[in-house]
Amino acid sequence: MDPPWENLSVKRQQSYVTSDSAVSVIELDCLDADGLLAIWITNRKGIDQDLEVHLKRWNLKRLATFYWLK
Repeated sequence: MDPPWENLSVKRQQSYVTSDSAVSVIELDCLDADGLLAIWITNRKGIDQDLEVHLKRWNLKRLATFYWLK
């Protein structure tokens, strides 16, 4: 999943609408009880903590963190 996290680059380019509240309304009813969800986040300060709030609401837990080094 690649939620519309806010970041400065997207704000400057206005390439798509972002909103922290948009992530709040995402429902995961279609995810199987044994399913796996990969979530892309940006490096914006605070996003990691925001994600933890959403994971708790969705009754999910973080199993691993991968870093994309480019």
